[in-house]
Amino acid sequence: RSGEAAVGSSVLLMGGGLAAVSFLHFLFWALAAAASLRLFRARTGVPLRLGWDRRLLVRIVRISAVYALGLWLIFAFGQIGVVGLKLAQPDTATVAQFAIAMQLLTTLMIFPIALGQAILPGLSRARRLGDRADMRAVATAIKAALVGGGMVALVAGVFGPWFIATVFGARYGSAGETFAVLAWALGPYAVAVIAQQALNALGARRRAAWARPCREKSPAVMTTP
Repeated sequence: RSGEAAVGSSVLLMGGGLAAVSFLHFLFWALAAAASLRLFRARTGVPLRLGWDRRLLVRIVRISAVYALGLWLIFAFGQIGVVGLKLAQPDTATVAQFAIAMQLLTTLMIFPIALGQAILPGLSRARRLGDRADMRAVATAIKAALVGGGMVALVAGVFGPWFIATVFGARYGSAGETFAVLAWALGPYAVAVIAQQALNALGARRRAAWARPCREKSPAVMTTP
């Protein structure tokens, strides 16, 4: 994802348009998918081939639908803001500036997402063995997300507008000012993502879909926002 962001930004700075950036987005995701499939085959030895099994397909759809809903609700946060602003007022330049700022915010979400993924194996083991030590890693990750998000917001408020105007030009000044405000949402946004990942690892898929306050009744009881 960081490589995609770097290449895409470079293309924009060299004058590339929407078609070039969209192609790069497709190319990077295709490469990631191919690498994931290759890694899966190397680690499991399961051959990859097309097939049809109705019972297996129904099971996959039933389980994955909840995961998909949870991810959609989490990442709809940025899209709803852009669409809502467009409906509220017709100035496309304002919408574009806000969309750029929102994209910067979602790019920063790479780090808390990676943090949440890092603790998933421990949570799965904790669920199986009832080990509270690994459970406490979730609370630590949530605290780190809130503290880190607050620090990023402070830095963004001081240097964000200057940095964006320096890198992309003075015409993106409004995006920098908007990003300085949106950065305060990074901490709570990261907490919601980490909580969702943790609840999925603990088997609370329906609760994770809404990422709401809940109590998972596993061998070791845990409360997660």
